[in-house]
Amino acid sequence: IIPKHELERKSIHEAGHAAVAYFTEGVGAVQKVTIVERGRMGGSTHLLPEYEQSLFTRKYLMNYLEVLMAGAAAEEAFLGDLSSGAHSDFERATEIAKSVICQFGMGEAVGKMVIARKSEFLSGKQLLDCSSATQRLVEKEIKKILDEALTSAKRKIREQYDKTKALYEKLLEKETLNAEEIKAILNSSPA
Repeated sequence: IIPKHELERKSIHEAGHAAVAYFTEGVGAVQKVTIVERGRMGGSTHLLPEYEQSLFTRKYLMNYLEVLMAGAAAEEAFLGDLSSGAHSDFERATEIAKSVICQFGMGEAVGKMVIARKSEFLSGKQLLDCSSATQRLVEKEIKKILDEALTSAKRKIREQYDKTKALYEKLLEKETLNAEEIKAILNSSPA
């Protein structure tokens, strides 16, 4: 049996992901949000891409990072504290930020070069083909990208505070919401 305060935190966390995804251009439609546990996942927000993508723009990746950071942003906004529930979001966001900089040549500090070999990068070894000074630049830029994504997610949560609250309250009540229910809540006029 999961204590009510943990269910509330999970509802807030997932509502944050869903609300920021809903109000962020190009990341896909929110199809479902749930706090029903599956394996190690305490809950999940399911997005349906607008189309099957084989290429990702920097804008799309930055927007997706906002969605990943939104669970933590919602926890901080509604509860004033963060839980370990954001771990997998942070892990995924860090991997995407590393790819942006080290593989896709989309970083500002490092520039248009690839400094991680794909096979090693994808295997988890993450060997960077660069100097220690460049590695420090990479680490600073990863932090900058993630901090910007979190700041943007927090701003969106503040802007849509009442709607996000309504979403988490309904999620706490029902445990799973479909696309139509999510849309009805997030399209409603503020109270």
